[in-house]
Amino acid sequence: AISAWQTDFCRRWSAGSDEIRPSTSLPSQQANMTSVLRKITNRNYNNTLLGESLEDLARKATAKTLSEPDSALIESFVEAAHSLDNDALSKDLVDVLKRRLKMDNAHKQWLAIPLVAAVLAECRERIPSLARKDILSAVSEVATKPSSKAVSPTGEPVSACMRKAKQAAFQLLRESGGEGQAALRTVAGIGGAAQMQVAMQQAQMAHQSGASSSRSWAALSAETTNCIQVATGHVELVQELLLGDAGNDFEEGLIQD
Repeated sequence: AISAWQTDFCRRWSAGSDEIRPSTSLPSQQANMTSVLRKITNRNYNNTLLGESLEDLARKATAKTLSEPDSALIESFVEAAHSLDNDALSKDLVDVLKRRLKMDNAHKQWLAIPLVAAVLAECRERIPSLARKDILSAVSEVATKPSSKAVSPTGEPVSACMRKAKQAAFQLLRESGGEGQAALRTVAGIGGAAQMQVAMQQAQMAHQSGASSSRSWAALSAETTNCIQVATGHVELVQELLLGDAGNDFEEGLIQD
């Protein structure tokens, strides 16, 4: 109904209908009407009008009630992304996708991967390189996340559910070539041995500086727990790389690192 109304409105506007076109002697009214017309005929505005924002569409495509990715919901999201202007595409879209990927829910993360893959493939020419890097970094975080740090709402064992998400993330990173490998290197390096050593030294210094014993030991305990979790994620990462295609440059380069 809205689409038909838009068509009629545009036709009458172009024909110069006195019913909707203001007098040329009133330039401010002309400008206001032009602004209204531009908004009404914008697909992103229509999505909001119908209650289907980009965030809403992302929630539907990653709903925990879905047993598998829904191609129709993914396509609806991609179409909405295409309707965004370049500034919104490089910011709003990235924010929405990152929120889906960062959820503490392995099943939703698994559903988010094909959503991200479709956007990167079908909107490739419109997504700036920095935005792609940001999105692939979020995918890499899924690939390196320890299986124990996730929730499974589907009844599957958490490790099995998270493994599906990690495998999907690895596949997308492989398909992204050098960009995917660079993103995974960066994310894996954030929690690497050098960073863990610095964190441990800082906690020890806090204890030796005369700070509250309970506070410094609590900090040391927290850092130790974090180091164990990061190390677990790295062990799973190495395992995933070793189980991958031995002849694949993606795995070989990262295993060498």
